[in-house]
Amino acid sequence: MERRDLRSALLCVLLVLGAIAVTVPVAESGVNDDWSYAKTALDLAQTGHLVYNGWSTAMLGVQVCWGALFIKVFGFSFLTLRLSTAPLAAGCAVLLYVLHRRASLPPGLAVFGTLTIILLPLYILSAVTFMTEIPALCLLLTSAYGYVRVAGVLDNAGDNAAASASWQNRFRGWLLFALVTGLLSGTVRQTGWIMPVFAPVWLLARRRTFQRLPPARLPLALSAGIAFAAALWLSAWFNNQPYVAQESIASGFPRLLLPQAPLYLCRLTIRILLTFGVFILPLLVTLPDLYHAWSREQPCPGVRIRRVLLLTALFGLLAWSILDYRRVFPWLDSGTLTIPYLLGTAPIPSGSVPNFLSAQFFKGFSVFIIVLVSGSLALGVVTTMWRPVPSTKTAAPVVSFAPFALFGVFSAVYVVLLLLKGLIPDLFGVSDRYLLPLLPVATLGLLPVFHQWTGRRWPPFPAWFVLALFAFYGVAQAHDYFAQLRARLAVTGYLELRGIPRTRILAGLEYDGWTQITVAGHCSDSRIRKPEGSYVPPRPIGFVTMYQWWTDFPAVRPDYVVTLGLHPDLLATDVPAVGYSCWLPPFHRRITVQVSDPALVSVTSFPVRR
Repeated sequence: MERRDLRSALLCVLLVLGAIAVTVPVAESGVNDDWSYAKTALDLAQTGHLVYNGWSTAMLGVQVCWGALFIKVFGFSFLTLRLSTAPLAAGCAVLLYVLHRRASLPPGLAVFGTLTIILLPLYILSAVTFMTEIPALCLLLTSAYGYVRVAGVLDNAGDNAAASASWQNRFRGWLLFALVTGLLSGTVRQTGWIMPVFAPVWLLARRRTFQRLPPARLPLALSAGIAFAAALWLSAWFNNQPYVAQESIASGFPRLLLPQAPLYLCRLTIRILLTFGVFILPLLVTLPDLYHAWSREQPCPGVRIRRVLLLTALFGLLAWSILDYRRVFPWLDSGTLTIPYLLGTAPIPSGSVPNFLSAQFFKGFSVFIIVLVSGSLALGVVTTMWRPVPSTKTAAPVVSFAPFALFGVFSAVYVVLLLLKGLIPDLFGVSDRYLLPLLPVATLGLLPVFHQWTGRRWPPFPAWFVLALFAFYGVAQAHDYFAQLRARLAVTGYLELRGIPRTRILAGLEYDGWTQITVAGHCSDSRIRKPEGSYVPPRPIGFVTMYQWWTDFPAVRPDYVVTLGLHPDLLATDVPAVGYSCWLPPFHRRITVQVSDPALVSVTSFPVRR
């Protein structure tokens, strides 16, 4: 890397680490699902064994080894494990920048492509946790970088393979590096195995490799075979472990024959595409520049533009009609975009905390996203049919195709798995955070087109403005969540000081999940196949709440409910409410304690136990 590249990569690292720091991720509690992964890392550090607890559907693998290393060095705390994700988030920033530069993008566009991903709210909210998204992504990017280097070695050797045999050593070295890191990525989230299985197949299928470089054929085929066999073996091992919540995506194949399957898959595809459009909005706002550059090179621009606009209208109306005119943003399961982050993980009555903005705003925003996504697809279709004539004034920049192609192959297989997962009701559908590994295919695909068509080395101001808004939104969401989490801990600490055991307190997913696995040893999930009989049906809790995860924690039999809003069918206690301030509306919120038994209303009368 040249000096300017080092400065640019360092800038990306500092920005993502600064975003993490500004959220103030301090709270001795798990976040989202990571309390389960923290327990697995703690058990590994204490016993040397990988022990699951009935919650994880991801293998965790090297992630919990990484977490166990931090526990050995710094001692156990949730903060320690959250901070262990920070260097991996920084590593993703460096790898993304390098991959964009390997796609022949100038430094300015490479920085923008990197920041589009690492300053996305979805990324920031994952980077301040011990969740699997960032560790898996870091290893996936590392593996992709290895395969990009393999492609570079093959391309250079293809021009003059007889002149030097040293390319074979470099080829085997980078191929082994990409294979190992790809397999490690799959041990965190199993979808990481897509890259080491299919990337060698793509490299082998390229005409340049297959026709000009016979020595590369066997290593590439062998690498793909090893990756496939390792994925099968590791999957079988994982599914045979006690207290693993198994997800059988293969069971989605028979459901493809159901009469309603085509329409459902069409709707799910549109919802994934529109949600993906929201995540890459900083890229999509460059669409007017692309339209202008494309039409400038056409012999009859008016005719071409009318065709694009017609296709845009058709695609938009199709999407709007298939979604029944009612589905507006967010289209996928998400707690990060319209309401306070992870709102549904704490006891709260429905409707007690409003959306940040009005329903009319989100309807308008939905139309805006549909138009941009439809316009992008229309431009792609028309461009494929009528390619722009290369300008005679300036030569088009040379772009390396390998980074985009590798992530394109990965994304094609990954999306198929998402659709199969969406067909199976008991797999909880498709969440927006599953789209994080797909983002590089957009930046590596759209930014080179922007660079080629416009010749610009920096994106326009509106793209930077939207990116800045996204970054603020993600940081504010995470900041507000940790402020709420600290307030929740203050209330539960108050109750515990008065001798109330954790098993009698219902305080949300993060608190209740830790109670369950430390008291009972495992969660209760019907997807657990081994050991048999571990599932315990939930008992009624006597009130209605948005928080549904209590069904997995039968060890918690609540007398006291720590809630973000007053449930109308519960009684208020004399526990002082704890307020906290937020950056997003409502700016002032409170945590309260409620009970169903009138005899338990007076908590302050209980003696304090130190």
